[in-house]
Amino acid sequence: MPFEVPQMMKAVVVFETGDADQLSVQKDFPVPQLIEGHALVKNDYAGVNFIDTYHRGGLYPRQVPFVCGQEGDGTIAALPLGSDFHIGDRVIYGSLG
Repeated sequence: MPFEVPQMMKAVVVFETGDADQLSVQKDFPVPQLIEGHALVKNDYAGVNFIDTYHRGGLYPRQVPFVCGQEGDGTIAALPLGSDFHIGDRVIYGSLG
C-alpha cells in the first residue's frame, strides 16, 4: 500500500518557550526528513501531554521550534532501507523529538 508523503503537515508548534499562548497551530509546517532508524507515520491520533507542557514552559529545555505530541498512532508512510517494518503497517509510538 504506497503512500504519497506530503511536503507540509498540520502541527502544534512551539517557536519560543512560555505560557500556553506559545502554542501555534500551523497548517503548513514542513514534514520531517526521513532519517536512519526512524519512520514517517501518517498520524491518526497524537497525544499532547504533561511533558509537552514542561517543554513548552521551558522547565525541560528543548531546541525551538519543536512540534508537540510525542506519542500517537497511525500508519507508516515512509521508511529507510533495511527496516523490519513495512509501509502501511499500523503502529503506536512514543518518542522525544
